[in-house]
Amino acid sequence: MAKCTPLGIWAGFVASLSGFLQSYAACAIAGALLFISTEFTLTPGQAGLTASIILLGALLGSISTGYCADRFGRRSVLLFSAVLFVASNVPIPFISSFPLLLFLRFATGIAAGITSLSCPLYLAEIAPPSKRGAFVASFQLAITLGTLVAYGLNLGFAESGNWRFMLFFTAVPAAFQAIALFFIPESPKWLFGSGQTEKGVVVLQSLHSGDAFPPRENEELAASSWKNLFIPLFRKGLFLGISLVVLQQWSGINAIIYFSPSIFQAAGFADAKSAIMLTFVLGIVNFIATLLSLFLIDRLGRRTLLLISQAGTALSLLFFTFTYVLQVHSFLAILALISYLFAYAIGLGPIPWVLVSEIYPLAIRAHAIAVMTFLNWLSNFLVVFTFPHFLASWGSASIFAIYTAIAIGAFWLFLRITPETKGKSFEEIEMSLYR
Repeated sequence: MAKCTPLGIWAGFVASLSGFLQSYAACAIAGALLFISTEFTLTPGQAGLTASIILLGALLGSISTGYCADRFGRRSVLLFSAVLFVASNVPIPFISSFPLLLFLRFATGIAAGITSLSCPLYLAEIAPPSKRGAFVASFQLAITLGTLVAYGLNLGFAESGNWRFMLFFTAVPAAFQAIALFFIPESPKWLFGSGQTEKGVVVLQSLHSGDAFPPRENEELAASSWKNLFIPLFRKGLFLGISLVVLQQWSGINAIIYFSPSIFQAAGFADAKSAIMLTFVLGIVNFIATLLSLFLIDRLGRRTLLLISQAGTALSLLFFTFTYVLQVHSFLAILALISYLFAYAIGLGPIPWVLVSEIYPLAIRAHAIAVMTFLNWLSNFLVVFTFPHFLASWGSASIFAIYTAIAIGAFWLFLRITPETKGKSFEEIEMSLYR
């Protein structure tokens, strides 16, 4: 059985920082938005755009990255995104224009969209089969850590209202990653696919020992094209991937992540500092549950953990909805949200990205994951952009009842279509899914 070398672990850590950057940049707006809205006198529509414009940028970044990841390599694309994170956040402390803020947030979103494809792809391709679940799930762990740090800085600057520093901080870890990327290798599978066989063997041996490179992975990336996605053979995999990444978002996760301070204020915690403090507690729960998922994902398996997580998410949303229907807020609402985030983070958060990085052959892998990340960001955008409008028009009970119904339907669908990929090589997964 293959074991990771120190270089393999270091490469996984450096690549996973992309998840931290993506999440921190997006979630810092949760606390910052309270003060941005006051400074620029935003309408509900403008507030929704401020929170969601990063997702529009991510749509552009994700759909354009598949070709670049195949053409220039996974590591090169990660480096470009790190530089873009730096460039789009360094100016924020000096701006006083709302349109300029939107432009910089859009550019940050492009970087986030790039990382959402290239990071899981790189992690899956450098990991041995027995550790692939934990490697790819480390991307989600970094996302939850980014969320936690964002909430922590939101809390630290709640009294001063310094939203500019809350957003600027993204540039600090991005600069570190940009430098560190020069000290990790390119994906060995990309090297094999691009015809650099000898170099690929050397890199593979430097990343982990006791593992031979699967012969079928020596496919030419030149054969990879968008038209390959529409071959009937791959329809089952595409449907599975689309279901995972879309329903992951329509469970309402980012409505809670981005607007949790506002949700807590609606639940009876009027001042901004108390609402942000409770949001920070949610971030801690999110991080701990994701850390636990790294331990379980290669033991229980993807399918089992996903179903447990989805069931817990649906039940927690149902409980949260009833706190509003029965007008029982405060403590019970907090308990419901904690339960929801724990259930989500232990499986529904990381597993879709593990599965979409595993189920596609090299000939379509980058393009297929590009489609999945695009649809994930699009679903994310629709949830975040519409939430303030729905909250103002329908009320909390109605909107969370909708999320509950979607979560229940997702459980039924995942029960029927999700395969188990634990411990299998890419070839074994392909044979079982596309035979």
